[in-house]
Amino acid sequence: MVEGIASGLVYIETSTGSGSGFIVDADGLVVTNAHVVERFESVDVAFADGSEYRGSVLGVDEIADLALVRLQSSGRFDAIRLGNSDGVQVGDDVIALGFPLLYELGNSPTVTRGIISSKRTVNGVDELQTDAAINPGNSGGPLVDRHGRVIGVNYAELALSDGSPVDNIGFSVAINELISRMDALAKGDTVLLPTPMSGALTEYRNEDFGYAIDVAPGWYLDEETAEGDTTFWNEDRTATLDVYAYEVSADISLAEFAEYVRDDLVEIARADAWDVFEIIDFVGVQRDGAEYYRLEYKWRSSDEFCISRGEELIILSSHYPAKPYGFSVVGDVCEYKYDYYGDQVNEMVGSFVDWTTPRTALAPTPTHTPEPWTEYHNEDFGYAIDVAPGWYLAEETEEGDATFWNADDSAFLEVFVYDLSGDAYTLAEFANWLKDDLSDRARKGSWEVLEMLDFAEVRRDTGAYYWLEYKWQESDDYCVTNVSKYIVLSSHYLAKPYGFSVNGSVCDQQVDEYGEQLVTMIGSFADWTTPRTALAPTPTPEPWTQYRNDVYNYTIDIAPGWHLDDETDAEVRFRNEDSTAALDVLAYDLSQTNFTLADFAESRMDYLTQTAELEDWDVFDMVNLERGDGDFYWLSYRWWTDSSEDYCVSRHVELLTLSSRYPAAPYGFSVGRGICEDNIDAHADLVADMIASFATY
Repeated sequence: MVEGIASGLVYIETSTGSGSGFIVDADGLVVTNAHVVERFESVDVAFADGSEYRGSVLGVDEIADLALVRLQSSGRFDAIRLGNSDGVQVGDDVIALGFPLLYELGNSPTVTRGIISSKRTVNGVDELQTDAAINPGNSGGPLVDRHGRVIGVNYAELALSDGSPVDNIGFSVAINELISRMDALAKGDTVLLPTPMSGALTEYRNEDFGYAIDVAPGWYLDEETAEGDTTFWNEDRTATLDVYAYEVSADISLAEFAEYVRDDLVEIARADAWDVFEIIDFVGVQRDGAEYYRLEYKWRSSDEFCISRGEELIILSSHYPAKPYGFSVVGDVCEYKYDYYGDQVNEMVGSFVDWTTPRTALAPTPTHTPEPWTEYHNEDFGYAIDVAPGWYLAEETEEGDATFWNADDSAFLEVFVYDLSGDAYTLAEFANWLKDDLSDRARKGSWEVLEMLDFAEVRRDTGAYYWLEYKWQESDDYCVTNVSKYIVLSSHYLAKPYGFSVNGSVCDQQVDEYGEQLVTMIGSFADWTTPRTALAPTPTPEPWTQYRNDVYNYTIDIAPGWHLDDETDAEVRFRNEDSTAALDVLAYDLSQTNFTLADFAESRMDYLTQTAELEDWDVFDMVNLERGDGDFYWLSYRWWTDSSEDYCVSRHVELLTLSSRYPAAPYGFSVGRGICEDNIDAHADLVADMIASFATY
């Protein structure tokens, strides 16, 4: 598969950096990131075989970080097929291709494998998160599914989180975002990131370290540290403002402090092998009674990022040495955005002031209205539980169990329902059974850690329950997890013979962040015997959608949860969410035949029979062809081949018909469904409704 794709990969160079791209049209249309081409009108494009071309930038969309480039050549090129990102599922296998670390690895494309980790929407743009490595220079390259179809355009890898290194978190723009913009980009449309907002500046104060700085509209506080450092970003993340606080000795001079800051920057650039680092100016300034140093430089840590202009104000506290602090106030702006943000950043840097005691008459601290909690109801088993903001329902089972995860998947809440009818458990017996079952599972599974911390009966006005706390770790692949388990019988036991276990689990290192929240959710658990009144309205069912094919002039209705899996001129495939059922529409050009409907139906059956023999299908039986109550035939059969482990034994039914305008519109159609035998009962009626909606025009 990779060999078939590599010929469509390109790397792109400008005077300020490089990245990757890929051919999407045989005439030489190249897709890449907007930040790769920046705002150049033309770029250099090369293939792995060494062939080089000049490329004209047609259109860019900086919000979606997409761009189209046309090769200045009359030749034909190998295009890579585009897929459908709406059909991508978390856990799908993917590969990322491109030319990372161009100057270190040369002009050979590389391939990294991974899975889809999550799907998200950022600033209205759908994105895919993957654990496939996306290294500097991969920007603009394709993220490809196991069928060789592009489902995303790689644009970034998260290298740090809260200042700490992280691995295997990369991002791609979903390919449907490109498809929806393709025509506009090809026509030369340009969507630029917003220019700086006008309006009054706000003042940020750090009371612990006694300084303040004005912050422009549209900028936001990204990080504060216990050491007094602060970071602000602009809206499109092309400019930053940093304040660094240094505790210095009482006998250091401003010149010595400034030289220390400069030399430390030089050492970081050397140690990390920055692509670009050039000091433009380093000079002491005395103005209006103030003394400071100004350090200006250009820098770029790698070709994954823009070349930035850094302007640094280096100053000792205005109350030094009584207040033994030095400050470095740094404004960084991507060079191509300097005309937009340069003056704004300089104004913010120049607003820095510090003091020895807190100011009086401070503006009131803005209040924050917390997000509301929501209540989850399980009407079938008669219980409810409060769910904190940012948590989501991950799973519900027919047995009444429910699982919720927090936003970063480091903590989860589970409700387990046990049918105790016929057992007549006491609460103590039920609780001890759960504890013993836990110990037994740990023993059989050879868990690395199981440490019981607490197991006790608790009696309150609302009733009795058991509280079980323990730590566990199944293997070194997982974190040590703290679990709080609330064990209770239904408040209407024995009339309602259920026991409940409500478990809150959080990784050891995140107990301080989520432990209290979990205990609050656990404590909200309640059950009842009859459905509550005034419940939230039942969600409106998702609507069906209509697929329309204007090449062969037909339409078909598609059920909620189904997605377009593959599309060519003559064949379209839809799949359900768990890929246990499929719907295919195949169009046949019969213009060179004199087929009647019966001829067409028999030829389709003959084709399948011959294919089964030639390819030695393991199962091909129950074949039946019969005329329907109208201008169509039904063809049914059962088949399976072990040539791919993806295939199950499937039951197929095809509707065979001719265009309603035949022979003026000389097309025959096979509208068929395939369902894994084990799932016939679950999907047959729904797929039959979709097939019945097929119509030609």
